[in-house]
Amino acid sequence: MKEDEIIKRIESIINNKVAPLLAGGLAIIKDNKTLYIDSLAIKKEYRGLNIGKEILTKVLNSSKERFSEVFLVAYKESANFYKKLNFSNMNEKDPEQHFAIKKLVKERIDYPQYADFMQKSLNNNETDKWYCRIKKINI
Repeated sequence: MKEDEIIKRIESIINNKVAPLLAGGLAIIKDNKTLYIDSLAIKKEYRGLNIGKEILTKVLNSSKERFSEVFLVAYKESANFYKKLNFSNMNEKDPEQHFAIKKLVKERIDYPQYADFMQKSLNNNETDKWYCRIKKINI
């Protein structure tokens, strides 16, 4: 398949609003205000074409009305990709975030050696951060 055909297919996916279906569910977080993105993978030969950025941007934009924040687990080699899209690493020194990290680590054997927990606010309507809500309900 030629590069321009691939780009046309990606544009078709994005324009037809299929992209939101590529995001994961809330399996780890268990909070209905937080979008958990399970995975986003682009084959190495197609990286640098903004395919991942286009898909993720579409997912985030279409999720703003339903979710206040987004959380994902980024492998170390892809962390800069997410940082360019304004994701930030969770802070283990913050007590609420530390609590959430301890809960999440039970589900992840790759943290912290291979992966980072990252987050981003989708809108400013929510005053409580997702990790504070988790601590309050003590999941």
